[in-house]
Amino acid sequence: MAKEKRIKEMSDNRVTEDNTSHLEGWFVKRRSRSATQRMSALVLMALALLSTSITSGVVTAHPAAAQSAGVEITWTLEPGELVVAPNTSVTWVNSDGARHRIESTSGPERFDSGNLDPGESFSFTFVLEGTYQYIDGRNPDLSNYWGTIIVQSGDEPPSPPIADVFMANRIFSPPSVTIQVGDTVTFLNDDGRDHTVTARDGSYDSGLMPSGDSYTRTYTVPGTYEYFCAIHPDMVGTILVEGDGGEPPPPPPPPAPPPAPASGDVSVVDFAYEPASLSVTAGTTVVWANNGAALHTVTARTGNFDSGLMSAGDTFARTFENPGTYEYFCTLHPGMVGTVAVTDGSGDAPPPLPPADPPPPPSPVAGDLTIVDFAYAPRDIEVAPGTTLTWANNGVALHTVTARSGLFDSGLMASGTTFSYTFTEAGTYQYFCTLHPDMTGTVIVPSASGDVPPPVDPPPAPAPAVSGDVQAVDFAFSPVNLTVPAGSTITWVNTGVALHTATARNGSFDSGFLNTGDSYSKRFDAPGTFEYFCTLHPDMVGTVIVTADDGSAPPPPITPPESSAPGAAGDIAMLDFVFDPVTLTVPLGASVTWVNQGAALHTATAEDGSFDSGFLATGESFTMRFDREGSFPYLCTLHPGMTGTIIVDPTAPPPNPQTGGGGIENPGSDPTGSNLVSASTGTSGGPAAADVAFIVLFGLVSLGFARNVIGAMIARRET
Repeated sequence: MAKEKRIKEMSDNRVTEDNTSHLEGWFVKRRSRSATQRMSALVLMALALLSTSITSGVVTAHPAAAQSAGVEITWTLEPGELVVAPNTSVTWVNSDGARHRIESTSGPERFDSGNLDPGESFSFTFVLEGTYQYIDGRNPDLSNYWGTIIVQSGDEPPSPPIADVFMANRIFSPPSVTIQVGDTVTFLNDDGRDHTVTARDGSYDSGLMPSGDSYTRTYTVPGTYEYFCAIHPDMVGTILVEGDGGEPPPPPPPPAPPPAPASGDVSVVDFAYEPASLSVTAGTTVVWANNGAALHTVTARTGNFDSGLMSAGDTFARTFENPGTYEYFCTLHPGMVGTVAVTDGSGDAPPPLPPADPPPPPSPVAGDLTIVDFAYAPRDIEVAPGTTLTWANNGVALHTVTARSGLFDSGLMASGTTFSYTFTEAGTYQYFCTLHPDMTGTVIVPSASGDVPPPVDPPPAPAPAVSGDVQAVDFAFSPVNLTVPAGSTITWVNTGVALHTATARNGSFDSGFLNTGDSYSKRFDAPGTFEYFCTLHPDMVGTVIVTADDGSAPPPPITPPESSAPGAAGDIAMLDFVFDPVTLTVPLGASVTWVNQGAALHTATAEDGSFDSGFLATGESFTMRFDREGSFPYLCTLHPGMTGTIIVDPTAPPPNPQTGGGGIENPGSDPTGSNLVSASTGTSGGPAAADVAFIVLFGLVSLGFARNVIGAMIARRET
């Protein structure tokens, strides 16, 4: 078996059979590209590659030559790995017929091209030495669009990483590898977060693998070996070990009966503590036992105890000598939370935790322009041609920097992130925030004579990739009302620049986020009147009227059903588009629960950044404990007109007992660095809710809230 050939194919190309349909689509689209696009792409690539030489599949830019290099985006990245000297400008040219987005996942600096239409290009100057991993944000799961830029001094490129299985973008690639008995498999963590390689049957475990680490395993017995990542259990893979004669491997053995659960007062399962709350008397020793498959921790919020990483079957014990209320969580899965209430034996309620110190205000991010909630400062700026401007989001809410002409787009920017763009030509460039369209700004680039050019005209709108019955433009549906017979399928296409959704008032359908060019289809089988709106821009409304076969008038709009899901009760209801009540007064140490009872997505985000629910869909909830006296104003970052205030008064009576609840308390200061992770959950306080919370947390824990939860929602493959 030519194992070396297999390894080289994977390390050079990293293209799997799953990409076949995408490649077929590319060839179709490529034939339709215009001659102008092809010529512009070739010219740009020729300029970018003047200073490069190609050796062994790795492109090296000679430091002595002009500091520039190029990558062509076709059905893959050409080249996929590039070695350059510091201060080299790399240009990506989209020679494909589809839209792409170059987005870094690791490295000393961050870069993001925004959407690149066919024929467009993006340049970034690499100043700091290091290894930069990047993906196509619109096709994040396609390994042929995973690239590497290595910035180093000197001419000799390093050897490319060799591995049989790569870990990147929260998947094992390829997910299945076939080898002969006696072969050794190398697993390489090519991701920006920690992972493990853990056998389902417990026969091997790599332990925690930081980015760049590798792990090898020799398979001496034919068989089918299933494995997973103990931190991210949705990451799974299989090793198929053939016999000496090439006979197929035997199937995996039937799952062994579950082991007897480890004994403990609290069972740690995937992904909850059972019970979540425990009451004991002073002097009691509490034992936690990990009966799940994933790694977990038991970590006090105050930092006075920590189990460290607990593998399946491990236990951790802690003796509680002093009365008090001790909150803890899992540092790997912050949605897992629990409480130990320690009494003095008299039956009196334990004292609450001491008030936490207020979080220090975050250091502002440097930039030429500051993004605050909800404005650009300065709003207008004049610069010379060739100037690179940097926008820094120093607000709490998500924002974008999006040209009216479509020339540049930052994508969604979380608090503390930056976006840069170089203005090479004279012009007047108007831009706005796609989430908050009233936020506008202008960049003026005078000509050499000092004249101020008129605003840059947007390019002719390309024909939508999918013809639609309804167009979502900025900021309306066209047509607003549409009448169709029963059995019709309606397609919405976003032909605007901003993100949009098509969401039914009664909750019967929801498109999710639609990026420019994306489409959504819904079949209407029953007569009726269906009202819908955009959850990001609530003034965008529309109606689909579905008539019966006999031509009779359709029934009126369907009234949204009363929420009957567990957990619909809460201290504060999130409606469309108000918090109810707007102001809530609670005693010190009280926990407040927000429940989204509207159809739109909402957030509960403190103006001082001390808490943030993340996005809450209909029926989801978020709970925050208030251990400091004072007034805490908050808002919905998607709908900034939605505001509220929590007043913490030690003399206030306790809130009414909740009949549902089920929210998960906010992790607060998360030692994993994922402070923007949503502590939201579904509608139940039991294991099912924990599962939902963990799924929500999958894309958020390591790379921060904005880049992973929203990126996953909007970066979808071209259809």
